[in-house]
Amino acid sequence: MFAKVPFSFRRPMETKNTLERRILLIGSHKRLLFDRLCAAAERYEKHVQYHDVYYLYYTLNEEPFIVELTLAGIEHTGAREMAIRTADGVIISYAANYPASFNDLTSLLEDFKMRKNKNAPILVVRNEDEHVDLDPTESSSSYTESSEDQESGKTEIKVNVDDNTSAISVEQGAQLAKEFGPICEQTSLKLSETTSTLDLILDFLKKVLETDRRQRRRSTILDGLKQLNAMTINKLKRHDKDGSSSHSSTSDISPAGDQENVEEKTKENKEIDTKSEPATPVHSRSFMKTFRRNQTAPSNQKHNNSHNQEVEAESGQSKVCVIM
Repeated sequence: MFAKVPFSFRRPMETKNTLERRILLIGSHKRLLFDRLCAAAERYEKHVQYHDVYYLYYTLNEEPFIVELTLAGIEHTGAREMAIRTADGVIISYAANYPASFNDLTSLLEDFKMRKNKNAPILVVRNEDEHVDLDPTESSSSYTESSEDQESGKTEIKVNVDDNTSAISVEQGAQLAKEFGPICEQTSLKLSETTSTLDLILDFLKKVLETDRRQRRRSTILDGLKQLNAMTINKLKRHDKDGSSSHSSTSDISPAGDQENVEEKTKENKEIDTKSEPATPVHSRSFMKTFRRNQTAPSNQKHNNSHNQEVEAESGQSKVCVIM
């Protein structure tokens, strides 16, 4: 049986300083791993309605962290499919000395391809314990139930002897981890002897948070590019619309009206040119003669004045001579 946990009457709410993430624990032979995760938590609660949902409280980077841990078996159900699609991180467990628990994981590959968050971290835990207690809630091809036990209400799980012929190697586990995705990692440990379960879960939660940060940064960049593209497209549309409207307005003018507009503009241009140009005399030849006469008149008048002065001087001299 799983570790006894108190029932929660309300779902823990994430506050400003509290982070919460959904983690899925899936696979067979995961009971001991679940007990270790609960023991490493500061406290844990069970959901009041869903028997397979637990809340584990940790402290990460000196801040409270709530893990909504969902337990799922290897049976294909709608709840398991939904949990895989919405999980922020997935922990897959199998027993290396029970190959059937490893083979059951291949049925999960199709569901993992339907995940919303393809970059959600995945951790494959390879339990190297020689003797592992099976999960009483699991149903797998590796164990069966007797009819007498079903009638008595007791469930006794028996492991087939053929399944223990060979252990799953580390290389086989690594190959399966690659099939789950490029960010899937495998770790091997003996859960019955390990004391580093807290470090295991905290390191995994750090990867979940780092993945979320990268996703947010990528989403911010993509949103900015989308807004820039939308603005550019709108500007191009407005430019095309303005060009088409001006073209249509000029094309709507009739030929007669267009001719009238041309004549009016030509007349206006002529009037402007007439106002800007100086007045030109009509009789240009007479004007030039008059102009020249006016130019030469002062010099002739000056010459006549000097001549008169000379005459007057001579006459004065003659008068002086007569008197003498």
